[in-house]
Amino acid sequence: MRTNLTVEEALEQVLAEARGALAVEEVPLREAFGRVLAEDLASLVDHPDQDDTAIDATPAGRRIP
Repeated sequence: MRTNLTVEEALEQVLAEARGALAVEEVPLREAFGRVLAEDLASLVDHPDQDDTAIDATPAGRRIP
């Protein structure tokens, strides 16, 4: 196997091995761990429902009281 491929050659090899779209199935949330969503998921509510700019700017690792 060659180790130095152009982007076009690599893409050609990947696409040659690609299979069609996977089947979509609905599973309970408890069984969904480790799976991939078949479509985008959007929240029905805004969260947080207020401006949390001060909290969003808190450095990582700092505990918020």
